[in-house]
Amino acid sequence: MIHLTNDDVLDLLSMGETMNALRIGFGQLASGDAAHVPRMELWSPAAQEDAYYCLGSMAGTTKHFGITAIRIKSDVLFWPEGKRQEKYAVEPGTYCGFILLFSSATGEPLALINDGVLQRMRVGGSAGVAADYLANSSANTLGILGSGDMARVYLEAISHSRKLESVRVYSPTERHRNEFAAEMTAGLGLEVVAVDTPAAAVGDCAVVVSATNSMIPTLRPEWIADGALILNVTRRELSPDLVASADLVLQLGAYSIGPEASVPDMEFPQSGAGGFVAGNQAERSRLPWTHNAEMRDFPSFIDMLRGTVDGRSSESQTILFVNVGTQGVQFASVAGRLYQLALERGVGSEMAGERFLQNIRD
Repeated sequence: MIHLTNDDVLDLLSMGETMNALRIGFGQLASGDAAHVPRMELWSPAAQEDAYYCLGSMAGTTKHFGITAIRIKSDVLFWPEGKRQEKYAVEPGTYCGFILLFSSATGEPLALINDGVLQRMRVGGSAGVAADYLANSSANTLGILGSGDMARVYLEAISHSRKLESVRVYSPTERHRNEFAAEMTAGLGLEVVAVDTPAAAVGDCAVVVSATNSMIPTLRPEWIADGALILNVTRRELSPDLVASADLVLQLGAYSIGPEASVPDMEFPQSGAGGFVAGNQAERSRLPWTHNAEMRDFPSFIDMLRGTVDGRSSESQTILFVNVGTQGVQFASVAGRLYQLALERGVGSEMAGERFLQNIRD
């Protein structure tokens, strides 16, 4: 068994490799050769009076890679002024999340992978794959809200799908958006310009991205050009008006267990993810219950690959792609390819496999 750090992932995994692995995983979902357990959350009051602890998990398997993966994340969450979501583990600035890989052939544990880099690569890569199918072929302008790591990988992935000539970025902190523009211009060899308003960033763009940690909707329908492809990171960024204004709304796939399943004691504190919540009434009031994240299910990208749902039908069609769902298969596919690359190149710290095996039947 091997351990792969975030630095190992950065060294091994390119966006091209990520997107190719995702195409395989999505294709296997469409054919029935992959499966996933949607995101589930377990909530408990944190020691801090304004925070809650959340354990999130998702799992998936793909026949192509022969891999089954589970991703686990452990976060203390809080919501400054109710406008954005922040998180940490132990202390601000440190985080806890990892992926466990198992052989689907033997049940053997294969790898433990820190999830920070791979997490954002699989989300950005999914946006890039969606742009392959749903952006107009002539799309060469991109507007981005957000200047963090998710915005970076979205830009990189979409630049794999379309030949971009103009990119504009807005985030509330001027220094952050200027640094993003300078970094991405140098790194990708295309013009990225920081602008002063969200409308200036996304107006008239063929592809629009909201890559933020906002707890309130970020895009207004009147900013969006006809024929644009709109991509998000979380359901919290979407307003009912934006959804209603789109000619077509697709989502990547099943994100969580929905309310219609009527699972006993399951609740939905935020973001449309089903979970189970501990805490008394006063403690539970810390959670952002009043934030009505977009929770509807829409036709899926996977069904589009199966041919049972239509994709883009005209250049003037405005499409909203809700980039959530199929997380478990994304981790199985991307981490499965990462594991292959690690073995090929001899990367990773060895871990004693017998620590993870036992002779007592569980």
